[in-house]
Amino acid sequence: MKLWIQWLQSVRCLRPACTRSLTFLWMTLVLMGLCCRSDNLGVTSFVRVLNLRGDAYHRFLHLFHSKALNLDVLTSCWVRLCMVLFRPFEVGQRLVCIADGIKAPKEGKRMPPANQLAVQTAIGDYLTAKATRVAAGTGALTPTQTGLLNASVNPRLPYNLDSWDGYPINCEVVLQTAKTLGKKLVVLSGDSHNAWFNNLTLLDGTKVGVEFATSSVTAPGFESAGLGGLASSLDGSALVPKLGNAAIGAGLGLIDDLNYSDTIQRGYLLMTITADAVKGEYVFMSTIKSSTYTAATGKTITVAASGGVTYACVSAFATRPHTNRFASLQARNPIECGRVDNAFKTETA
Repeated sequence: MKLWIQWLQSVRCLRPACTRSLTFLWMTLVLMGLCCRSDNLGVTSFVRVLNLRGDAYHRFLHLFHSKALNLDVLTSCWVRLCMVLFRPFEVGQRLVCIADGIKAPKEGKRMPPANQLAVQTAIGDYLTAKATRVAAGTGALTPTQTGLLNASVNPRLPYNLDSWDGYPINCEVVLQTAKTLGKKLVVLSGDSHNAWFNNLTLLDGTKVGVEFATSSVTAPGFESAGLGGLASSLDGSALVPKLGNAAIGAGLGLIDDLNYSDTIQRGYLLMTITADAVKGEYVFMSTIKSSTYTAATGKTITVAASGGVTYACVSAFATRPHTNRFASLQARNPIECGRVDNAFKTETA
């Protein structure tokens, strides 16, 4: 009960956003529902967790469109409340804020030009700091670059709390188990719909394995959200003009453990596993919208039994035409087509 008393005292600070007392009470119920619900099934989850009558559903919907709730004032009150309740994180004299954007595929493409420039500048500054440290040592870093590379000043934040980023201890247990067993760990993945290859490391940075992730054949990836151009910044290949091949697989990108990524092309991952090595060939299609297409191996990554990793670009299939069986199936049966998203994975050279 003490916790709820403190909670209500905090929520009272949002009262100026509501021109009517009744509106404020309904907003308070919404906030309670957000804090307590066990599912994300929309407004109905508020009704269930608060044990309200069914007609409360329409009351909630009315609140979300009510002119008695001023969103600008609510945002202002919320920011002031957070500044009082929590210790703000700062880099230098700059306040760092993290916001969860609208989860709509086209939102990234609608980012204002000024915001895009700010993001590109921040990424460029961080990568330049990494490149400077590799090329000339820490002594060549400016104070700003030193701060960017200092994890206590510029901490590494999780990207997606719904994936392994949100469960670091569970991930550590799995990887520690592999290390204890002395296994040469190779993980295959693909849920991000993009191609990438990275090291699997413990919290202390010890490498215990590698991970190959395949792009999807038809399902969209980062490019659908306007983020397709991030690949070279994510894996550090953007620094090849400055550092040459030393930038490949060196952990110099935005993600330290990411050695290769492709966030635009559609295709599949062809794995060859022997006692001597594990080889992954990232095969990409020229198009998935035509019954004829070409396939090219964009990158071949080989992990030797000794642990060494080699990278090669091969285009052995680039000029060979293929029949797109998925496109043919789509033309005959567009409804059933949606159930065979992985149809292309059976295509061979």
